[in-house]
Amino acid sequence: MSHWRVLIVDNQRGVRRSLRTGLESLMEDFEIVEATSGEEALLVFAEAPVELLVTGVRLAGISGLELMQRLRQRRPKLKVILTASNPDARISQQALQAHANALIPKPIEIADFIEAVQRCLDDREATPKQAEQPDKLSGSLSQHLESQCQEMGAAATVLLDSGGEILGQAGDPTKAQMVMPLVPALLEALGASARLSQALERPMPDDLLCYSGAKIDLFVAHIGQPYALLVMFDNTTMGNTRARAVRLVSSAVRELAGLLPQPEATPKPQVEVEMVSPPPQVKKVGKNTGDLKVALDQASDMHLDPQDVEAFWESATEQQDGDSADKSGGISFDQAQDMGIIQDE
Repeated sequence: MSHWRVLIVDNQRGVRRSLRTGLESLMEDFEIVEATSGEEALLVFAEAPVELLVTGVRLAGISGLELMQRLRQRRPKLKVILTASNPDARISQQALQAHANALIPKPIEIADFIEAVQRCLDDREATPKQAEQPDKLSGSLSQHLESQCQEMGAAATVLLDSGGEILGQAGDPTKAQMVMPLVPALLEALGASARLSQALERPMPDDLLCYSGAKIDLFVAHIGQPYALLVMFDNTTMGNTRARAVRLVSSAVRELAGLLPQPEATPKPQVEVEMVSPPPQVKKVGKNTGDLKVALDQASDMHLDPQDVEAFWESATEQQDGDSADKSGGISFDQAQDMGIIQDE
């Protein structure tokens, strides 16, 4: 059980108290802070980030949706539960597009709220640690990131972990902040790319996605499994062609892959194969002498009654005569004499 800081934002004191009581009933290590407006929530978040935001959609000042978007620019992995009085289809669609974890109608059923919080907790615990990720980049790695940014002629570069946390950045920080609102969408694109790689039987994604904008060109690529690199080029001043930019970013990804800790490959489970003895083969009698000898040897061990043998050969002869007549379509000698075809001399 890890420590979680939860921010409750609502202009009604009774709602905040009810939500706090619901959180405390879970017996988790929660640090619960409250705010009455979106502006106050921004100040609270500036003092210390939170892991879970519970906010009303309709607030005095900035809305809960706008608050959610601003806080996720700083913390992409932020879990968000929205509440609204009689949410209509428009609000539901906005909450879905903003990737809120839940939208709960008011008056709030505490059971529904607790269930939504539990889902957020389960989602956190279900995310495995793929590699030991540094909270801060080492000095040499930070310098390497800055050096790469200069060599590529990029406006900015940002190194992310698999959850969207910023591990390091280089270049113009203003340009880097321009793409922070896009991080959740970029993570979805990288997730789709990883699934395609798995479908192509490639355990580690090897991708490079490019998006051209009015002012910047944005490149994003996996670095192994747990990291991603964002590279921004100013397309109004840079002399790079698209092909050259691709080569530069690909080279930077390969270099960083050798410097960042990667997860150990999960060995494929060993499948025990049950050895099944082949069925006994029956030797067929063919035209070669070897098969004939085997058949004769087998026959020599059999004890048959002479009358049975004679009856067998008589039956076989009659059958052979009948088969020959049928195949040739002809008639017997006696039948030919009766028909006058053959006459006695």
